[in-house]
This record gives sequence, structure tokens and C-alpha cells, in this order.
Amino acid sequence: VRAVIQNKEGLLKPGMFVAGSIAMGLSQKNDGIIIPESAVLWTGERSVIYIKTDQNEPVFEMREVTLGNAINGGYQVLEGLENGSEIVVNGTFTVDAAAQLKGKKSMMNDEGGKSMTGHEGHMGTQMNGAGAAMEMQMNLPASFQKEFLTILQHYMDLKDALVSANDVKAKSVSKQAVSKLQGLKKSDLDQMTKGHLNKIGEMFNAISNGNEIGNQRDHFVILSENIIAISANLKDIPKPIYVQNCPMANKNKGADWLSWEKEIRNPYYGEAMMTCGEVKRVLSK
Repeated sequence: VRAVIQNKEGLLKPGMFVAGSIAMGLSQKNDGIIIPESAVLWTGERSVIYIKTDQNEPVFEMREVTLGNAINGGYQVLEGLENGSEIVVNGTFTVDAAAQLKGKKSMMNDEGGKSMTGHEGHMGTQMNGAGAAMEMQMNLPASFQKEFLTILQHYMDLKDALVSANDVKAKSVSKQAVSKLQGLKKSDLDQMTKGHLNKIGEMFNAISNGNEIGNQRDHFVILSENIIAISANLKDIPKPIYVQNCPMANKNKGADWLSWEKEIRNPYYGEAMMTCGEVKRVLSK
């Protein structure tokens, strides 16, 4: 089940928005609730999630949870979450980053306030469906933007490998991306950008160590989400980038990806459903 939260008129700054998705009616197995791995943030030995605390307002609260076994792309929650709760499952990091910016309780700030809301400080929050990229305005140094274009090209090469269901090529390209990411200068970046880069690195690394195309495609969902968030803030893009979406990917929750070409070539299904999808928007200079 998917929930949609709209920001109220006048509360959203131009060029700044957050988009993501919420899962409802979580499944329960044995003594624990099963949640998607994309919902979990890790900080040291702690694992945290964001839950929706108000049925009528876009208010979220960080919650520490105790996890059990990893099960089919998810985790068993032993403590900290009640069955039937609504949680953020895509773009969790940017929800946390927004909390950090407003001085709320977050991974980096245990002493902050209890919750965050889209109405605070005129920061609008909009949920556009599962798989949609979480985006906020970032001030990216010119030198970083130039280096990031190399990462973006590795991503595009990975996308093409997934389109052709070439798991070996996907691993190779992802290893190159991991190496490039390790050499990026990050000292001048804000915490939000660093967080996106960390998640990008995690997903590239997971794909580089994967041997099954389906698992690689699952990680590509989260990778794309974070790649899009940064790419949307690039000022000098060599050519238009198409943000595309497949509504059937990610267990029918939908998932985005980027492409240099307008033509739809679906990385989540390849030949099985090559043209399934649509262009959502275009990123350009």
C-alpha cells in the first residue's frame, strides 16, 4: 500500500523538495516484523528507521530498532516497531538529512527534537511514490561536480549492463566506480551529500560483489535514488539526462533510473519488459 503526502501551498522553497515513499501494513513473521533493507539506516552498531507518527500530517520520527535475521531483501525487527506502522522505505537517508538540517533528532544528532515535519522552517515535504528519488538543494563545488561526472558515467555503464542482464559486466563497472569514489575529495561537501555518496558507494560495492542479476537490480533501485539526488544538482551536464521510471519494478512500488537516451531500455527487467517505463523529467544545464 502506498501513501501520498502533499506539501501545503507556500511552504516549499523554489528548487527544494523531498520525494519518497511509505510502506504500510508491514508483514509479520514468527516473532518479528519484516521490513525492507532500504528502510534501515546504520550508525555504528545502531540501526534506525523513520516512522510516520501523524495520519494527517507529514511528521516523521526517528526510531531505533533491534534487527534479527536478514530475510529476502529485508530484516526481521525484534524490538522497536509495532505491526501496522507506516515507515519510510525509499530515500530514508534524505529524510534523515533533512532532520539534520533542521536540528532535529537524527543519526548524527541523538539530542535533537523528537520529530521532523514538512511544515518546519518552510521546508516542504512531498511523497511522490515508491522508487522516486529523494531530492534537496545541494551546493556542490565545481571540482566535485566534474569528478562526479565520471561516477555518473560508471552508473550509466552499469545501467546498460543490467539492461543486457550482464552480471559480469555489472560487477566490473561497479568495481571501477568504487575505486573512483574512494578518490573523491569530500572535505568540502555537506553531510547530506556525503551521506548520498556513502550510500552510492555501498550499493556499487554490493553490486560488485553480487553474482545474481536480480540481486544487482535490487541494489540498483537504491543506487539510482541516491545518484539522482546528486545529479539533479549538477550545474554543468554535458548533455540532457533523462529520469525514467518503471511502475512495475521494486515489487510493483516503482523505481527510477537515469539514462543519456530518451528511449526506454529498462534495467530492472531487460528483455522481459524492455520498453516498460516512461520519461518523468529531463535534467540539463
